[in-house]
Amino acid sequence: MRLQLRVPGAERGVLLVDTRVRRWRAFVSRRIMLCLPETGSKEGYPEVLPNATGAGATQVASPRICSHPQLQNPVLLMLDFLNARTDMRRKAGEIYGAIVTQARRPFFYAELGVPDTPAGRYEMVVVHLFLVLERLRGSVDAASPLPRLLVEAFIVDMDDSLRELGTGDLAVPKKVRRAATGLYERSMAYKGALGLGNGAALASAIAEHVYLTAESDRARMLAVYVRATASSLAAADVGELLDGKFGFPPVPVTQ
Repeated sequence: MRLQLRVPGAERGVLLVDTRVRRWRAFVSRRIMLCLPETGSKEGYPEVLPNATGAGATQVASPRICSHPQLQNPVLLMLDFLNARTDMRRKAGEIYGAIVTQARRPFFYAELGVPDTPAGRYEMVVVHLFLVLERLRGSVDAASPLPRLLVEAFIVDMDDSLRELGTGDLAVPKKVRRAATGLYERSMAYKGALGLGNGAALASAIAEHVYLTAESDRARMLAVYVRATASSLAAADVGELLDGKFGFPPVPVTQ
């Protein structure tokens, strides 16, 4: 049985429905923009036209009949909205699946000495998720829900993993929150180190979070891989990246 969290002062279901209604309204508004009057004004709003007679004369722009099939049929509009959300969530699932597959490669644990424990596997998922999120932030529209859906997939994965490990229902939300906080903290550390272009700074951040020790040779080797992966993703085609068909560089990576 999953723990049902309740928001003080409001039922969780009401908030969920309210959020979906807002998203639906935003989606419909974007579609309605396809059918504004040809003059550019909104239907029923007065607009000063160049050919209007008299000083300051106004003329109401005549609306045109919208030929967009989804707007003529509300059912099609609703299906279009649902299909768009489903398709984006599917893409996020495929991308996250590629991240987890790469993070579980035996090379990281057998050769680079990453602890083959739930904590060690968590660290490797975070490293690869950070790299993909950084690439997406530079290529997708700021309004795209894809980065958020990727983080949601990560949180669901953490929730499922904790339950499979036998964590109690009361402890799961706290540990999932801790895992999400860890993703943010590590992303900031890795981003700052990559921005410096200093391999030593990145190796130090990796040693602190992945190996829980001071800087080591294995941490430097993993830092080389992280920098190579960042370069590989930067050169990847955006379309393939969004379709989840991109590839990580082969391991081991030599300097």
